[in-house]
Amino acid sequence: ARRAKAAARRSSRGRVARARTAPARRRPAPAAAKPARAAAAKPASRAAVVRDLERGCDALLAAIRGLKAEAADRPMAPGKWSPRQVLLHIAYWDEWMLAVLPAAIVHGRPAEVLTAEQENDANARAVAAGAHLPWDEVRSLWATQRALLLGLLAAVPASPAARWSREHALGRLVTGYAKHDLHHAEQIRAARRAKRPAFTPAFAAQAAGASAKELLLFELQRGRVAVESALRGLGPAGAERPVAPGKWSPREIVLHLAVRDRARLDELDALLAGAPPSWAGHGGDAAYWAAANDAALAPLRALDWPGALRLMESTRARLVEALFAAPAEPAERWTTAHPFGATLLSLPRHDRHHAEQIKSARISS
Repeated sequence: ARRAKAAARRSSRGRVARARTAPARRRPAPAAAKPARAAAAKPASRAAVVRDLERGCDALLAAIRGLKAEAADRPMAPGKWSPRQVLLHIAYWDEWMLAVLPAAIVHGRPAEVLTAEQENDANARAVAAGAHLPWDEVRSLWATQRALLLGLLAAVPASPAARWSREHALGRLVTGYAKHDLHHAEQIRAARRAKRPAFTPAFAAQAAGASAKELLLFELQRGRVAVESALRGLGPAGAERPVAPGKWSPREIVLHLAVRDRARLDELDALLAGAPPSWAGHGGDAAYWAAANDAALAPLRALDWPGALRLMESTRARLVEALFAAPAEPAERWTTAHPFGATLLSLPRHDRHHAEQIKSARISS
C-alpha cells in the first residue's frame, strides 16, 4: 500500500511539472512570430525614401513615354484629368514639398494639415495655372520640380535614421509619397491602353476664329509662361549661379528679357509705321549682340533678385498694355509679313530659349 501511494504521488508531481512546462495552446511558436516582428521593425532610411521617389518618377516617365501633345490633352476618363493635368498636379505637390520640408528637416516642424477642400482648391489652381503650357514645357516643369526634390532629400544627412521614420516630421512627409506617383502612372497607362474617340485639340476652335492680333498676344503669353515656370521656386542664391560656364545667371537673363521688351516699347511707333527695328541686320553678329547686351545690362546689374523679377514683369505688362491699345487692322501688321509683327513674334521664341536654358541648368545641378 505504501509503495502504491508513493508511486501515485510521483505520477501526480510529473503531471504538474509537465503542465507547467508545456507551451500554451494557440500561442504562436517563436519561430513563426519572428518574421512579423522583423518586418515591422525594418528601419527607415534616406536611401529607401530616395529610392521610392526615383521609382515613382521612373513609373511616370514610362507611362508618358512617347505620348504626343494631342493625347496628353485627352481626359483619361469622362470627368477626369488629362495626363498633362496630372503632371501639373504632381509638379505642384513636389513644389509644396520643397516649401515645407526645410522646416521639417531643421526644426522637426510638421506641415500644416490641409482639409479636403483646401487640397481640392490647390489642385484646381495648379491645373489652371498651367492651362496654356505646351506639353513639352509641362514635362520639363515636372522633371525640374522632381529633380529639385530629390536633390534636397539627397543633401539631408542619412543620420539620425529616426528622422526618416514616421515618428519624425520629415519621415511623415516623405514616407509613402511615391505611392501618389504610382497611382497616377497606372491611371495614364490604363487610359493609353483604352480606345478613345477622336479628339479635338484644346483651343482649336478659338484659334480658328481668332484675329491675328489675338494670336500674337496669345503667343506672347505662352512664351512668358515658359519663363515663369522655369523660375518657379528659384531663390536668390540659385539666381546668381550661371546657367553654364561663361553664361549669364538667371538674374541676368531676367534683366535681359526686360531689356528686350523695353527695346520694343521704345520703337513701337516706328514699328507700327512699318520701319524695321534698329537692330535689324545684326541677327548673326555675335560681337554686336555681346556689346549691345552688356551696355543694356550695365545700369541694371545692381538690381537684386526680387527687383529683377519686378522689372521683368512690369516691362512685359507695359508692352502688353501698349499692344492692346494698337489697332487690330490691318491684320497683316500682326504677322511675320510686317516688321511690327515679325519683331514681336520673335519674343516668344526668345522667352522659350532662355526658359529652356534655366530649366536645363536647374535639372543638371
